Amino acid sequence: LLPVQTVSCHLAGLVQNRHDDGEAAALTFVVSTDHAQYAGDFPLRDKARYVAAAAGKHGTCRDYLAESVAALRAHGIADEEAEALLAAVRDLAE
Repeated sequence: LLPVQTVSCHLAGLVQNRHDDGEAAALTFVVSTDHAQYAGDFPLRDKARYVAAAAGKHGTCRDYLAESVAALRAHGIADEEAEALLAAVRDLAE
């Protein structure tokens, strides 16, 4: 991770990635576990409740999660934790 800046409780940086067409730098955010806003790990259902209720000036956390999962799928990337969280958030909406 080549540090770019600290954003809230996240560290933003560039990571070099290899793929079928070569290499590319990707902007990456990594949580700072020693930051005062870091909540730690907690049960999936609790995470889903937070995500389902959260929104900011650029939209809802639920939409951001759904768009992130869709983008990962489009690139052939399966993120089991993100998929499970999205399913739990959708279950709360039903």
